[in-house]
Amino acid sequence: MTMTWSVEQDLAQICDQAADDLAHLDGKRLFITGGTGFIGTWLLKTLKLAMAARGLKANVHVLTRSVSSFAAKSPELANFEGFEWHEGDARSFTLPAGLNLDLVFHGATDASAQLNAENPMLMFDTIVEGTRHILDLAKSAGAKRFLMLSSGAVYGQQPWEMERVPETWMGAPDCTNPVQTYAEAKRAAELITAIYNRDTSLNVTTARIFAVLGPLLPLGTHFAAGNFLADALAGRPAVVKGDGLAVRSYIYPTDLIRFLLAIWTRGAP
Repeated sequence: MTMTWSVEQDLAQICDQAADDLAHLDGKRLFITGGTGFIGTWLLKTLKLAMAARGLKANVHVLTRSVSSFAAKSPELANFEGFEWHEGDARSFTLPAGLNLDLVFHGATDASAQLNAENPMLMFDTIVEGTRHILDLAKSAGAKRFLMLSSGAVYGQQPWEMERVPETWMGAPDCTNPVQTYAEAKRAAELITAIYNRDTSLNVTTARIFAVLGPLLPLGTHFAAGNFLADALAGRPAVVKGDGLAVRSYIYPTDLIRFLLAIWTRGAP
């Protein structure tokens, strides 16, 4: 039997399995940063299906550096009438006057190995200053819930004798090594969210993203799985730059988006 598959089936599965959490977004004003990246695009595709075919009514505002660049990549999202687009930098963007918000999804970051190596200060400022600025915007706009996408990099180097990293693991990156700028910036951003959660009325939650594998994953950046797929598509040998002993578990976007919707709408700080 020939099996068929499509991204549309994946999106329908998310909407089916996350129906209760999507219902929490009905009638709400949402603000999303990082909506044009890999994870953000999956989120927007899910919201588009929920709004166009599942009866979800929400006001969705999306921050991006360039609407035209995203429109060239995903015109069906850029032109969807249910999304309102705003251009700007997460570190300095100003909300339109009078815009109130209910939930904020902060995924804006630049997980670029090249930027991390060539301009670590820009990497650090983008993550830390951007997070604090979007938190301030959320607070001033009356938002009640705020989800920040962090990273599994905050745990630091996993000891070989540790088969799985628990959330209680208190390891950390090497703060004397500039290569760890991305990881340390995410740690600092998590601390900022903890402070805002304590000192404001915002309900702030954090999701530590690690290894995701699925459609739309960039094939030409630093993601190993994407590199292997690019090698296979081009008929090249796959190059492993480690000793081959590392084992990594991946999450598929359907599960990831379901989990993020759950954390965003009902997760505990």
